[in-house]
Amino acid sequence: MKKILFLLLLTIVFGACESDTDSNWNNRPGGNSDDTQNWDSYVITVKNWERIGGVNADNSFFRCVVEDEYLDQYIFDKGSVMVYLIQYDGDVPVQTPLPYVMHYADGDNLWTETFSYDYSVGSFAFYVTYSDFFTENSPGECQFKVVMHW
Repeated sequence: MKKILFLLLLTIVFGACESDTDSNWNNRPGGNSDDTQNWDSYVITVKNWERIGGVNADNSFFRCVVEDEYLDQYIFDKGSVMVYLIQYDGDVPVQTPLPYVMHYADGDNLWTETFSYDYSVGSFAFYVTYSDFFTENSPGECQFKVVMHW
C-alpha cells in the first residue's frame, strides 16, 4: 500500500510540472522572434554641462540635453529606457542604474550628489544636483549607458 501511495504521489508531483517551453515567460508575445522583441544599448559621453541657476545659488544644478535619433515615438510610447552611470573601480567599469545618489562628508560639510535623467522623443536630459547647491565646479566628463527595449 505504501508503494502504491508513493507512486501515486510521484505521478501527481511530476505530472503537475510544466516544461520551460510551456511557461508564460517563453511563450510571451514575440518571445522567440527577433522581429517583435528588440533592444539596443550604447554609451553617451557628456562633457558640456550647463549650469541652471546662479553659481552656488539655491536650487542650482547641472543639465546636459543630448539629441538622440534612436529615441523615437514608438520607443517612447511602447518601449522602455534604462540609463546607467558608468564609473571605474581602477580599470574595471561599473554600471550604476540611475537615479544614483551618493552621500558625502568632509568635516562639518555634508552633501548629496544625485545623477538622474529624463527623456522625450528625440532627446535625453541628464542632471547632476548637489544638496548643498555648490555648483561652482562642473561635474566633468560622464559616461552613460542607455538601454532601450521595444
